[in-house]
Amino acid sequence: MNKAAENIIVEFAIVIVLAGIAIAADTGKERASLAAAEKWIALIDAGNYADSWEEGAADFKTAVNKEQWQTLLQDGHPSLGKVMSRKLQALYHSSLPGQPDSELAVVRFETIFANTKSVDEIVTLIQDGGSQWRVTGYVITSGMNYLAGLMALLLLIVIIAAWYMEVKPELRFFKKGS
Repeated sequence: MNKAAENIIVEFAIVIVLAGIAIAADTGKERASLAAAEKWIALIDAGNYADSWEEGAADFKTAVNKEQWQTLLQDGHPSLGKVMSRKLQALYHSSLPGQPDSELAVVRFETIFANTKSVDEIVTLIQDGGSQWRVTGYVITSGMNYLAGLMALLLLIVIIAAWYMEVKPELRFFKKGS
């Protein structure tokens, strides 16, 4: 085999190894965010609403205080009944605009509770420069409400991005006077 062919084979092998590393890294992020969503939603299932609030991201805690969160869930979630099944339907990852160190994950489960038909549970998580995923939003939608839930989720993402731009002004896309 000539030297040029050997170089091509070596370069191709390096590309395959690097691609494998990138895929493994993405898969690791997906697994970690999914595990965090499942762990958090298990707190809700168990009725540990205060603990679910404690495990939330800072912006989640700013948006709703612990007492409000507990009341909101106590007033509605138990009426759904016990979880009969929950299946992962979608997992989406993205970095937050202007924040390369921050990751966002949206996890959608199809869930059947004892007292409901199939509903979608959407859990939004953020990883802000660290390794721990924290919940920033939780929405339950069903049937015709799916689009409304998706719109609420998109609005939540915009609010989170705006909040980060206010907290970390050096990350703004357009600075005053630009």
